[in-house]
Amino acid sequence: MGSHYWGFETHGVVPDIVTMAKGMGNGFPMAAVVTTPEIANAMSQAIHFNTFGGNPMACAVGSAVLEVSVINCVHILVQIKQESFTLNEFWSEYTISQNYCNKYRYMRASGL
Repeated sequence: MGSHYWGFETHGVVPDIVTMAKGMGNGFPMAAVVTTPEIANAMSQAIHFNTFGGNPMACAVGSAVLEVSVINCVHILVQIKQESFTLNEFWSEYTISQNYCNKYRYMRASGL
């Protein structure tokens, strides 16, 4: 957990399309699609509708969140890695103490 900014990076792949929402606006309702230039060009030929697409408030919020995220990215990833290790250790000990080991084979410790 916390080893990469994007979950797909842990698998060593580069996706054609990435969708994101919720945390992207830090509470402000917004979403985005990031894709390759080829797919973006194809999408521009069709009608595309988005409830919050491109309004000035969403653009300002997205820019502000991105600015803070880029500034704090390294610090946040280090903090997430430390906290996720602690959480994983807790759940590992808890499952052993509660005799849940026969129900759970392993914890991947990713995706939180």
